[in-house]
Amino acid sequence: MHCASLGEFEQGRPVLEASRKSYPEATILLTFFSPSGYEVRKEYDQADVVSYLPLDTAANVRDFLDITQPSLALFVKYEVWPGYFIALQERSIPLILFSAIFRPNQRYFKGYG
Repeated sequence: MHCASLGEFEQGRPVLEASRKSYPEATILLTFFSPSGYEVRKEYDQADVVSYLPLDTAANVRDFLDITQPSLALFVKYEVWPGYFIALQERSIPLILFSAIFRPNQRYFKGYG
């Protein structure tokens, strides 16, 4: 699950904790963009690994997905990382973006909504 910062983590926390309860054998990777989330939650016991998400470049995305081999990706709220989204789709890895708000005049994602 990826969160920009601590605020987004708090929104996603119930989803992560429900996932842990429903799938106790799953390895859960929690990533952040900002230090505000990482520094507070780096020892979070509901995630197996807590780290920063590498910047959204083709090489970083490829390497990160090769290393982590996710079976599902969760992004919280406004965390739209096009390189990751495209690579996940190309690898047929399900992606869930939740707590996001989309407006009718928003061009990005219009084809998906």
